[in-house]
Amino acid sequence: MLDKSLNKPAAGRAEQPLARGVAAAALVAGAVIHLVDLPPSSILPVLNALFIASAVGMLLGVVLLARPAPRLGWLIGGGTAFLTFLGYVVSRTTGLPGIVSAIGEWFYPLGIPSLIVEGIAFCLAAWALLTGPPRRG
Repeated sequence: MLDKSLNKPAAGRAEQPLARGVAAAALVAGAVIHLVDLPPSSILPVLNALFIASAVGMLLGVVLLARPAPRLGWLIGGGTAFLTFLGYVVSRTTGLPGIVSAIGEWFYPLGIPSLIVEGIAFCLAAWALLTGPPRRG
């Protein structure tokens, strides 16, 4: 479907600049939190790798959100945010393999801001991706 005023394809939710900007800011904040709070690799190498993978996935999502067709950015950024959020919850409930010291420690100083920005990024990604094509009309 074409936007008659601009004679170009109509933008769906995934292409909305405000949503892309807010999601990109949330993903950058999440990546920064995980890089700042990087655990020493000598103590917990698996957790260190997960923090780095999370930051890389979020930053890749930001780069892809800036492109003309942002759906892959929504998928990678939102998916990384969701998995990181899930990792925090699992680490505080059952614990991750070999990492049980965080069980019950819900109010870690950078944990709450991390959950907030990851939740924002994931919810925006779900909103942007879980819709049909623009209406014809």
